[in-house]
Amino acid sequence: MSCVERVKQAVVRAGHVAVDMGLWSAMDMSPEDACREKLRGCDVYVVLLGLRYGSRPPGSPTRSYTELEFDVAEELGIPRLAIWITEGLAESSQLTWDDDRGSQSAFRSRVGRELTCARIEEWHKIELEAYQALVNLKDRVNGSPVSPPVFSRPPLIGPLVDRTDLQDNVVRSLHEAVEAPPVTTADSSVRAAVGITTALFGPGGLGKTTLAQLVAHDPEVCALFPDGIVWVTLGRAEGAEVGGQGQRAVRSPDLR
Repeated sequence: MSCVERVKQAVVRAGHVAVDMGLWSAMDMSPEDACREKLRGCDVYVVLLGLRYGSRPPGSPTRSYTELEFDVAEELGIPRLAIWITEGLAESSQLTWDDDRGSQSAFRSRVGRELTCARIEEWHKIELEAYQALVNLKDRVNGSPVSPPVFSRPPLIGPLVDRTDLQDNVVRSLHEAVEAPPVTTADSSVRAAVGITTALFGPGGLGKTTLAQLVAHDPEVCALFPDGIVWVTLGRAEGAEVGGQGQRAVRSPDLR
């Protein structure tokens, strides 16, 4: 999944709808006017800063589409959030500057001066950082306190038997479920998936619980579920009892 797709996933999970230039239809106006028109209908602008400056709209030889949008968002008073890919991460992944390195370096420096950026040094943290920034912004606008993520998992007490292949398979299954395309409902509204079930099964003593603990502590899984991960022992609980145990786990001060 590309960096842009990860940010778009975060936008959807935060309760927003991504406005992507790649999905715009033909419009009877210049590209610059189209940017302004689309941005007027947005609540927040998110810029993903890599090493490429990008193309410039006709009639605006000094600014790329991205920098133009950045400026228009400021003019319109739209909150701006910046997700900054560090040079070290980009270059270690063999990403390269485009032919206009000077303009992109200047733009990156400018954004760094004007905004507090989320600096990404690991690829799997892009979605987490974008999601958290959007949620924090929503809480500030609504005047409500920011609720921290809840992570309550049994500690990893070693030494543990290495289960790399099994762990990778489970993490991959979670990725596929979480990153599935959003569902478009009958009224054309878009929503993310609301239920995900991944089960481990096998004879007693095989190591299912230990594998689940390893997955719950996996950095990629933590990034997939930025609101938190709660460990609940259900036993033979059914129906409403399951929900009650989950609520008690989240509210328990010992698990925060």
